Amino acid sequence: MGDPDLYRGEQVLLRTPGVSVKSIPFEGILTNMRIILVDRAKNILPTKEVAYEMIMEAEIGENAIGEEILTLTVQTATGENRQMILTFPQREGGNRSRVRDEWVRIIQQEVSAARGAAVRQAVNAPQNVPVRRSTQTRAYESPAPAGGMSVGSASDDVVYCTKCGNPVLSDSAFCNKCGTPIVASAPPARQAAPVRQQTSPPARAYDSENAAPGVPLDSPRMTSPQAARPGIPQQKPAKKGLLSGLFGGAKKKPSTPRPAAPARSPRRSMMPGKNVLMAGVIVIVLVVLLAAAAFVVYPMISSGASAEGEPSSSGEPSATETPSGSSGSTTPSGPLSNTGVASITVKETTAPTVPVSGVWVMISYIGSYKGTYGMSSDLQKVESSGSRLFEVVNATGTVQADFEKKDSSTKHELSVAIYKDGTLLKSDATNESYGKVSVSADTGS
Repeated sequence: MGDPDLYRGEQVLLRTPGVSVKSIPFEGILTNMRIILVDRAKNILPTKEVAYEMIMEAEIGENAIGEEILTLTVQTATGENRQMILTFPQREGGNRSRVRDEWVRIIQQEVSAARGAAVRQAVNAPQNVPVRRSTQTRAYESPAPAGGMSVGSASDDVVYCTKCGNPVLSDSAFCNKCGTPIVASAPPARQAAPVRQQTSPPARAYDSENAAPGVPLDSPRMTSPQAARPGIPQQKPAKKGLLSGLFGGAKKKPSTPRPAAPARSPRRSMMPGKNVLMAGVIVIVLVVLLAAAAFVVYPMISSGASAEGEPSSSGEPSATETPSGSSGSTTPSGPLSNTGVASITVKETTAPTVPVSGVWVMISYIGSYKGTYGMSSDLQKVESSGSRLFEVVNATGTVQADFEKKDSSTKHELSVAIYKDGTLLKSDATNESYGKVSVSADTGS
């Protein structure tokens, strides 16, 4: 944060870093018009200021930890008096008490000049701002400033205010309670103190420039009705003091338009696009249809191949041969209707002739099947298709046969029959999908 803007004719008299107000460090700047506090540490708080004509009283002392303090009694715009405590911490280094006293000297000088310029009819000579030393502070002899002017010097004579009756020092310009100008009686003869030659500082050049033509500089200034009342110095509406900044809202800085942020490009989604999803669904549907068609057609193709006399995958004899050597005749037939993908021409096999001797198990199904047959102590496993005869060798007692389809066909029947010496003992059949047939018969001894 740079230096604050100065008014026309305003000059910087003293800079002091590390001046704290309510534990907030500021850089204190004393000019010939006001006290300025700048936030150099964080550059967050707005610049605070106190005009000299607002200061009613100054008190020097120490706080609980021995740091030098300067307490200013400041009159607000509403006429209320409030205290502002300026702390000069020792951590900044140097002789902080000397720095504080220098502040007191400059403030006393500029307050006297400001009041003398504001009310020249009631004050004949510049007066010092009352400076009190706190009773809690240690005895300290302030160095005598240049020109023979002492900090907090006052006469021992006491007069009383003509308005409120408050006792004040005889050399005070105003009553410290109601602000009424004090008109002191002629004091007894006493040794006159060296008079400091008051020279008009260059900072007051704006008074002569802004003064109306033909009006002498010693004439009283034109003040507002509120400022013209005795004891209330002229207020500068253009300035705002430190207290108004601390107890009021912060200064609003003009908002500057910010450039519009560039539009963010939409984040690319990890999900595939709509077209990719549609293509994937179509491919899946086609695969499912082909698999279903193959599942329906394959049993028919395998049964057709078995019907033509080709050996089955399990090594069982074809439909024209039986384990005992019996054979059946095959006759060609017309095309079979099929609800699958295509029409397939297959040859149906006629049931083989059952031998007139022995125990036999006949299985008939156009598709593939699997199961077991024989006596319970010697079951034989079979996987085949078409019509087949299987002999149960040395069959005695109960012979059983358990077979099931290997496909989901419901249009063709799976039949199982048990024969003895060419005579049917028992049979059963099913048309269900993956249907099972269990048959058992007593063949005797």
